[in-house]
Amino acid sequence: MDAWPTGAAVIADDIVTITLAGLTRTLPTTDLDADRAAVQHHIAAWARHLDRPITVTVTDQDGSWTIAIDPDGATHPRTRRKRR
Repeated sequence: MDAWPTGAAVIADDIVTITLAGLTRTLPTTDLDADRAAVQHHIAAWARHLDRPITVTVTDQDGSWTIAIDPDGATHPRTRRKRR
């Protein structure tokens, strides 16, 4: 199970929708690379506030990925915690 809050971002239909901790933010799209960067920037700001990575599922025209975004903005594939 991932730590709260987990997020979701959808880039589609001329809008970027980011949902995190029950809050939704929408942004107009520009191009796919800029839209992905906007999601990364927004989630990283929350990660800095919480001082830990945040897991987010990003969906766009190329598919869907679950990644972790660190407070410094670095991204990496989400890793599952091992159960004891």
